[in-house]
Order: sequence, then structure tokens, then C-alpha cells
Amino acid sequence: MSAALKILAATSAALLVGTPSASATDVKLTSSGLLQPAFDRATPNFVTTCVGGHIKVTVRGGTGVTSKVDSRSSVRGSLTATVSLKPGRRTVVRITDVSGTTTHSIRCLPADFPKVSSAGTLPASIPLFGLDDSSGRSRADKIMDSYAIIIDRHGAPIWWRKETSSFLNLFATPDGNLGFGHSGGALEIRTLRGTLVSSLAPAGGDTDAHEAIPTSRGTWLMGRHISRTGADLSSIGLGTGQKVLDSDLVEINSSGKILWSWSSAAHLATSETIMPQITGSGNARVVDLAHANSFQEDGNGGLLASFRNTGAVYRIRLSDGSIDWKLGGTTTAQSLSFLGDTAITAERHLLGQHNVRLMPDGTITLLDNGSPLVSQGVRTARPPRALRIQIDPLARTATLIQTLSDPSVTSSPCCGSARLMSGGEWFVAWGGTPYVRSYDASGNLVFALKYMNPARFTYRATPLLASGITEASVITGMDYLSK
Repeated sequence: MSAALKILAATSAALLVGTPSASATDVKLTSSGLLQPAFDRATPNFVTTCVGGHIKVTVRGGTGVTSKVDSRSSVRGSLTATVSLKPGRRTVVRITDVSGTTTHSIRCLPADFPKVSSAGTLPASIPLFGLDDSSGRSRADKIMDSYAIIIDRHGAPIWWRKETSSFLNLFATPDGNLGFGHSGGALEIRTLRGTLVSSLAPAGGDTDAHEAIPTSRGTWLMGRHISRTGADLSSIGLGTGQKVLDSDLVEINSSGKILWSWSSAAHLATSETIMPQITGSGNARVVDLAHANSFQEDGNGGLLASFRNTGAVYRIRLSDGSIDWKLGGTTTAQSLSFLGDTAITAERHLLGQHNVRLMPDGTITLLDNGSPLVSQGVRTARPPRALRIQIDPLARTATLIQTLSDPSVTSSPCCGSARLMSGGEWFVAWGGTPYVRSYDASGNLVFALKYMNPARFTYRATPLLASGITEASVITGMDYLSK
């Protein structure tokens, strides 16, 4: 078996693939607030800050350049115009020279919008992506609202909606709407205009917003937190009579009725928890044993499910809830032999992993966070990596066939996502860090987005690939929301 393809990604901004577009004339577009991203004739969308409810737009060009702002008259040469704008609204600038006409939208950001910078261009396989600004929920002991954000290929936010502090996980539904996860609350399905289509929550327990997956049956797979007391955690050194949090996976219909359920407490041994998350102290202490963070049906009667605190991915048989195989974590009767990752001991192949996904060729991808693990007095942590793994259920093996790491990202304490796109490109939110990046099939960095506040990050960055979600429809939706 050949060794895994290992990619060390280039991370210098100077190494971003691609160059600014050429124009027959030297044209510059600026605004009184910083224009994001940097101006280029090939870039259609920009954002800026609007001080005092207006911006000043300037186009600098020679006599061969004609420009206009919104419905105002065209001006030859340079142009300066003041435009009244409130947050969410936009002005449109059209620039014409001998090479043709380009149209540029400049939208005003809210004052509390997270500050980001971007460079490069996403591959065509990622026309848009969604972020949840979940790290903005709690700062300086103050609970904050957060934003659901859609960003275009050039790194410009083109749609946003303010959400409550419970918001986590923005994604597209197959019918062209958006899903908004809310921890402890309902999954909301909304149109791009913000209209509520449906609100879904399983009965019993707190809704776990980490994942929600629509099925071909018209139902939803979701998670929920289940509290339990009196648990014996002596096998992991945490005593007896403990309060714990278990993970349930459920399938529900549109009314919230549970059609299928699976319990981590019933199927995972306590000894499988290698990275318990502990909150509170004394009588208020709670130990999170499993922590489901992603799952997906495999189309063959199984469900792939990632549990952060066991450091493992499982294939669960939907027919009876039994575990077919286990990848990573402690060794059990269901464990696969992990090949191609021989430098890492069995218990440490996956550390705090997120975003398991099944590829069309049957391989699976995920983000291995490399989160700290203490076992037998030895602390293990490593830089995060995106993995692609081939599962052979008959041979009971899992073979690592591709890894991607970024030398500038040395740790990933939580969260994150890694998506392998149709052209071999990787799209990674390096969890718990301010970086969202895309790499071509050779590992070259082609797009980089960064939160300017290093303490901010997104839980997940998700390509929005539904046919009904296009740049035009997203912009139209934002125009409606900002009326």
C-alpha cells in the first residue's frame, strides 16, 4: 500500500495563486471607509464602514474612463460622489473603459460586524460559503449576538443576518433555503429573505446544534444533549456518582416526532472517552462524555458519526443501532486497523476531530484537530490536519491516503471543518483559530480569510452548493433584509 499523499500548504500571502486582472486603463475605486476586499476590476462585491450614515466613493481614471454611481449621470475621467447608506444597504458603481463595463457593489457593514480580511479567490467549486460567527457570543463576560454570514469567492461578505447567542452552524438546504442551528433551541429553516419556513426540534433533551442533516425521506437527522446523574466514571479516573452529558442522535419528522434514536450512553463504553470535557465544579460539575459534532448517512444503511470526546468516528447500523466499525480512539472489538499513519499510536490517530464527510468515491474526510490528550501521564497534542481515509469494511482496515496541513496553523483547540471539493481542492476552517483557507489540489494556498481579532473564529465554514443559492439570489435577499 502506498504511503499517504502529504501536502504541506504554502501560507505566505505572496504565494497565493492568481494575479490581479488586467485592464486597458489604470482605474482605482476607493471609499471613505476601507474597501474590503482590495479593489480589482474582476471583483464585483465589496463592503465598507459608513460613518455618519454615508460614504464617499471615488473613481480615479483617465479620459478614457466613464463611471456612474447608482442612477446618477455618468462622469468621464475621475468621479467623487457622496452616498447615504445605512448598514446592510449598498451602492452600485459602474466603470466603463475600452475593455468593457464592470459593475461593483459596495455594501455598508453594521458597526458590530466582525472584522475580517481576505486575499485570493476561491476555486469555482466553491461559489459561496457560509460562516457562523459563534465565537462572538461571549466576550468580556458579556453575552453577545452573533452573525450568520455568506461570503463570495473573492472574500466579500454579501449577506448576513444577526442571530441570538445560541446560534451555531449555517448551511444550505437542498431546496435553496438556509439552515440555522441553535444550541438548546430549534433548527430554523429560512429563505434568503429571512422568512421562517420551518422550525424543528426533537422532543426531550436540549437540541445539539453541531449538526443537522436532511434525509431523502423528508426527515431530519439531529442531535440532542441528554443529562444523566449517578454515573460511574472510575474507568476514566473521574470517580462515581457523577453528572454527565450524553449524546443522542435522532431522526425527526416535520412536527418533531422522533422516528429513530440512538444513545451514546447505550452504545459507547465510558472507557472510550479519552478527552472528557468538564464544566463547572463541585456539585455543579458536568462531564461531557461523547460530544457528537458531525454525522452523515452513507446511503447503505449506515450512519457515520464523529464523537469529539472519544477521538473516534463510528459507522452505526440504522437497522438496530449497533456499531459496525470504529475509526480511532481506544481499541474495541469494532476497531479498524489504521494503516498509513504509523508514526502515531492507536489511541491518538484522531484527537478532537470534526466534520466527517463521505465522498462520492467512498472515502471519508475530516478535520483532525490534534487537540491535547493526556493519557497515563503523557500529554499529546499536534498541529491540525485535514485527512482523507479509505475504509475497507471486509478487511477491517482504514488507510490514510491524503493529509493536508498548514505550517502556520500549529494548534486547533476546537471546532472547524475540512471539505474536499470536486476538483481536489481543500476548504478548511482551522477550528478555534481565525483562519479559513482554501488550497488547490497541489496544496497551494489560493484563498485566505482571517478574523482580525485573533480570539474570533467560526465553528464551521460550509460551501453553499444548493442550486437555488446563487450570488444573485443571495444579493437580492440581502437587499430585502436591509430595507
